[in-house]
Amino acid sequence: MDDRDPGPRASGDASDLRLGRAALALLDAARGFGDPALIVQAEAMALAAGLALAERVRAPSDDREV
Repeated sequence: MDDRDPGPRASGDASDLRLGRAALALLDAARGFGDPALIVQAEAMALAAGLALAERVRAPSDDREV
């Protein structure tokens, strides 16, 4: 049996992947279109999505019992 705790977000991994992929796809599309304003907006959205996803990742901390 595996004693690693997957944490409370284990069931949301698929939606997290979709969010990240959607942000990157939007950024690729904006770059392909070539509009600088659209690219900046897509980069901001990708950054926000990345930060939101990073916030959900729980690193091992001292407050967890081992």
